[in-house]
Amino acid sequence: MKNFSIIMSCLLLFGCSSATEGDKQLIGTWKSVLKDSETGMGIDEIVFVFTEDGKLIQHIGKGEMQHIVSSNYTVEGDQIITTEEQSNEKTRGNYVVDKDTLTISFEGLKNKFLKID
Repeated sequence: MKNFSIIMSCLLLFGCSSATEGDKQLIGTWKSVLKDSETGMGIDEIVFVFTEDGKLIQHIGKGEMQHIVSSNYTVEGDQIITTEEQSNEKTRGNYVVDKDTLTISFEGLKNKFLKID
């Protein structure tokens, strides 16, 4: 459960109320593997979908075990701020986009995502 909480916090990094002019490079679909915070080993698939209207839809896992989280996001400098729609919880994390790779840093963990759309 601890790992799921860390994963969810990482996912929530991406949202607030609306996208800003400087974050157009985030728009699209990004795929990665979630990592266990203690071992660094991959534990599940994660897909982020950033929309132009400031929404972030997070797909965690596959099939019947898939969990979908909807958030809003904004960008301030090199940080993405997310607000999860159900809980209203805010989270921030640093990010860098380099061509088709998005790197997110949160609580000492870095996750790399590849753009798939």
